Amino acid sequence: MKRTELLPRRAVGLSMYLFLASACTLQAQEWPEVPARFVRVTSMSNVARAGFYAIGASDTDGHYLMRQTPAVNYDGKQTVAAAGEQRDAYSLSTSDNFWLIEPDGTEWTIKGEKGYLIPEGNNNFILSSRPETWRFAENGDGTFTLTATGSPNQRVSVTDRSGTHYFGRFSNTDSRTKIYLYRLETEHAQLPADQTCVALCAATENGFTAVAEDLATMNDVSRFRLANDTLTPDGDFARWTVQHESDGKFRLSRKDGLRLGVVDRKLALLGASEDAATLWCIADGLIATAGTASEPLVLCADNSNGQSAPALRSSGEFQESGSATMLFRTVGNKAQYHTDAQGTAVLTGAWSAAALESLPLAGLTALDLSHISLPRTAATLLPENPNTLIYIRHDETGFVPTEWKNVIATEGETGTALTHISLTDRVPFHTPHPFIAAQGITYSREAFTDGGWETLCLPFDVSRLPDGFIFEEAENFNGDEITFSPTDEIVANSPVIFISATENLSTGNATLNIQANDVCVDTQKKPSASPLRGNYTNFTVDSLIGSCYLLNESGTAFVMADASSALAPFRAYLFDNHSGTTVRVFHSPATATGPVIRTDRKNWIYGIDGRHYPENYKEKGKILIYNKKKVIR
Repeated sequence: MKRTELLPRRAVGLSMYLFLASACTLQAQEWPEVPARFVRVTSMSNVARAGFYAIGASDTDGHYLMRQTPAVNYDGKQTVAAAGEQRDAYSLSTSDNFWLIEPDGTEWTIKGEKGYLIPEGNNNFILSSRPETWRFAENGDGTFTLTATGSPNQRVSVTDRSGTHYFGRFSNTDSRTKIYLYRLETEHAQLPADQTCVALCAATENGFTAVAEDLATMNDVSRFRLANDTLTPDGDFARWTVQHESDGKFRLSRKDGLRLGVVDRKLALLGASEDAATLWCIADGLIATAGTASEPLVLCADNSNGQSAPALRSSGEFQESGSATMLFRTVGNKAQYHTDAQGTAVLTGAWSAAALESLPLAGLTALDLSHISLPRTAATLLPENPNTLIYIRHDETGFVPTEWKNVIATEGETGTALTHISLTDRVPFHTPHPFIAAQGITYSREAFTDGGWETLCLPFDVSRLPDGFIFEEAENFNGDEITFSPTDEIVANSPVIFISATENLSTGNATLNIQANDVCVDTQKKPSASPLRGNYTNFTVDSLIGSCYLLNESGTAFVMADASSALAPFRAYLFDNHSGTTVRVFHSPATATGPVIRTDRKNWIYGIDGRHYPENYKEKGKILIYNKKKVIR
């Protein structure tokens, strides 16, 4: 399943926006402050997003990083920063030594502070305002081959001339063409609040990992990671309670009271008698020991054997290794939900994708996810009801899978639809919170063409009604009679009646398609003053016996309903404590129960009263049906 960033109004394709958003964000940022730590990556799967990278290569006499500064007297080739021996991490003191690498489809752009790196001449580079693309290919040994898209036979390589090293583009294929990539490490450990439940995590090449219960391994917990960077409680990792001490020190305790400590440079579970060995602190953004040891040890994630494992290193050892910084991640509360009387499931706690997919969806009209953080791993949600709305937080649109339908981004008590809303007739519909249909809303229905009237109620305003139908709204009700008059609009939650305006009456159907854009959708909005009540549920009369009247098939009267009566969603009923059993329907001006059938002449003109009028009829304001279309003289 694919996830993507969503614009508030879906101005671009979803997957394209994800790329554009990430790229624009990075370009808008200032160049990272230095010194900055860069850690080696060995797979393109770890280069699958825009970021800052150092580019290195080895010659026989050392390892070098490509600078942005062109070499003097060397035809625009890039100079190098001597890095000594190749290692898995570097602390770089100048921004001249790294680049912004961004995806461009399946290829990449490489950008310095003063322009894009592009090929120039036979084997040179220049920095330009116009981008050109590059290709990275994995060599299978943790290194890459880098070529310009337009000159794939020339590989980026380090070389030397008279003892001066520089980078250029050459046709050789020796070890000097093997490119090493180092990604900027941007995250630093921060001390959580006292008594917070946390996991010890790190972003490694094996995914987003957390220290396991055995303290010797780290498990991939990516599927338990939420958009707000917390973890769900159903993951396979050790949980710790942060206990603040004086002078910025803290302890990490389990439920059984044992504490995380250090014995012989290894993690261990210790009791209260070994307090000194269980003290920790935050030093330069790193989790480090704070006991009696002469040299603090940094807690990090080691990936040297291909599998992530927690490790303790001196500060110098950590800086030179490719070990990842250990971070705290808060563990969320147990996933819970409750369903209200209208069929809205309100979720609280921390929900993984697996937990969301196990949620019973039958009978729901809405999923309110606005109180939780979405999982970073895409969850499949296929509600039984096609009208089910999914409410999310407005700041987490980037974590909505493209397969989700009827998604509403909430902010306060209102929201904005991120997708087109297509309402299915005869299926329950409910809006726990009103929203703007920014991508449009449609309602379709198979209407009768037998000359009978039907009721209709919609939860949004419609300013342009479809051709081929006549719509009327309640004008007057006196207890025994209800009078309707023509209307050219529908007000939200204010029922109308309608009839097909086809010339040839039959027992068939005609499709009623109603569309609106940028309208407020709200099933709970108070309707205009009308004796009719709208319905969006599978309504049964039950307690309304004696007060509920349903429109008969011919549309000539509202008839008192009995206990077995039912009414489908998007229709209406008359509610009145009336002693009679029938409320007659009248039309103003008088409207026949259906258009007069005439087949002997073309282009007959009819009034909504069913009478034939001459083509030159000119009564001002008269509503007529001409060529199956409603017109006003």
